[in-house]
Formats: sequence, C-alpha cells, structure tokens
Amino acid sequence: MDKLKITEADLSPPVVDAPTRNAPDAPTAPISMGVRMAMAPLVLLLPVLCVMAFAMRPSLGHKSPEIREAWLRFMGTLLAISGMIYVTGGAVLYSRKGTGPVSDDKVLAAGKAPVILKIEGLSNFTGKPLERAELKGKVEPLVFVADASSKPPVTKLTDLDDRKLGAATILFVDGKSCLAITSSDLLKEETPPALYNAQGHHAKPELVATLNTFNLALVQFPLERQPKLFVQPLGNPRGLAENSVVFTMGHSGSELFKDKEGQLKAMKDRDKVQTDLSFASGWKGGPVYDQSGNLLGIVTGARGNDVVSARVVLNDTQWAFMEGKKRIYDLFASRLNKQ
Repeated sequence: MDKLKITEADLSPPVVDAPTRNAPDAPTAPISMGVRMAMAPLVLLLPVLCVMAFAMRPSLGHKSPEIREAWLRFMGTLLAISGMIYVTGGAVLYSRKGTGPVSDDKVLAAGKAPVILKIEGLSNFTGKPLERAELKGKVEPLVFVADASSKPPVTKLTDLDDRKLGAATILFVDGKSCLAITSSDLLKEETPPALYNAQGHHAKPELVATLNTFNLALVQFPLERQPKLFVQPLGNPRGLAENSVVFTMGHSGSELFKDKEGQLKAMKDRDKVQTDLSFASGWKGGPVYDQSGNLLGIVTGARGNDVVSARVVLNDTQWAFMEGKKRIYDLFASRLNKQ
C-alpha cells in the first residue's frame, strides 16, 4: 500500500480569487444645465411655478432619492427667487400708487385746494378788435384772484376774505412757469399773495422783482405739462384816440372776475393811463386792455388814473430783481420783442 504524502501546500487554506472591482462611476448631475436654463425664466411666473411644484411631486415618486432631492431643491430655489421678485415688485408699485395726477374731485374730497399745474384756455391775441363777450373769454384765464391774507389755501373761492383780495395778471407762460404782475401792496414783506384762477385752483408764487416807484411786483410759479406758450402783447395808450374803449377785469367784494368797460381820457402823465373808470380794492394788480387785447396798464388804486402804463414793465433798470430770478423776465422780454 502506497504511503499518503501531505505537503505544506496542502495544509494552507485555499486562496479564493477576489472579484474584480470596477472603478466607481463619476457622479452625474440629476438635472442637466439645459433644463435649469430653460426653467429659470419661470421665476417671473410665480403661479405657474406653484402649479408645477405640486404636479411634480407625484411624478418623482419612482425616481431615486438623489433625483427627487435635486428636483425639490431646484424648484424650491426657483420659488424663493420668484417670491422675492413678486414681493419687491408689489412694494414698488404700492409705494408709487397715487403719485400720478390726481383728479380735482379727489383733492377736494380730501379737503385740499387743487394746485395750478397748467394754464387752461390761453388764446393769443391777433390784433383785431374784439366784442366784449369774446374779449372777456380770452382775458379771464389771464387774471388771478390774489389773496393777501396769508391763510392756508381754501377749497372754495367764496371762503376767501374779500377785504384781503387783489388781482394778478399773466404776462408770460412757457412750458415750465408762469410770470404775472401784481400790486406790491399785496406783498407781506417779500412774500407774494396766493393766486387763484376761476376754477379755484391755487398757486404759491415766488417774488421775481419789485418796482416800488409804481407799487408793482413780478411773481412766478412753476407749471407742469403746459402745452401752450403765451406772451402778453403790450399796448401804447398814447397811440389811441381819446374816448377809445378800454376793458378791465378784477374783483369786487364777493363778485370775482368782474369785467368793466370804460373810456380812455387825455394822457397827462406818460407813465399813467387815464380812464373814466373807478376800481374797488380787489382790482389792485388787475389789467386794463384795449379792444384788441393789448395790455395798456395795471391798476394800483381806486381812481381812474391809478393805472400804471404797461410800458414801464420793459424798463428792466427800474426793477429790483431777486437773486437768480431775472431769467424768466428776460425770456418774456425776448419773446415780446420778436412779436
């Protein structure tokens, strides 16, 4: 019988070949960049994003946890950005609400006097004689009630104190401002009176210049969206025959924007206009025109000869201008010379 030989190799444990392990796959993005870029504009459509977020949840149920988590994070980011955009946009729109033009009815309902933003009804004179009714229609937009009471603006012209009233007359209107002339007696130191038009809108003008020799003052206030340029033509009373018809407008007690007709008398003073009219205190600063709408003078008192010739307006050496306020006067004078 053969002998059984046991070697050292037989006693060692068998070597089992380990399975070959492949290198781990490189991680891939669950959501491609193209999809992300395509969906990014949806931040502007918050309601659409909300619907998509709810609709996607069931469809992601059979996806791997990594894909579900990636989509949920991505949609959450889009919803957060979209929400911020909508909240910011809403805050901006709300803050700007009411900054546009407000109707007069709303202003009056709030107990505030509407402000003059533009001069309505301006009509340039052509040099032709006009009937009284037509002249009145053209002149009324050029005349203001001047309130020298220093009280807050009123919502009704009937609330004005008729003992403190005068008038102001437009000389020049451009796209940004209105230049008017009035009586310096209506000033409180260097503060001009509040001005009201026939519609009850008011303005708080600034003083441009004073002409103390004749108790006159120039004032201006800003305008917005003014569509029409206006330059008041000045007439020469010495070029008119005696007894020529003159037209004036002012305020008498509770009767505002009252018109009168009178006659021109012989000139005794080159700087004054002589008429047969008499004027109430509310006429101070009011105009006197010829029948063609040329401004002959400005009323400064109660008598018919208390009318300063409008020609003195053009003598800029006599005016005492406020600092930085001469520009609008120069514009008026330049435009007037071109007529």
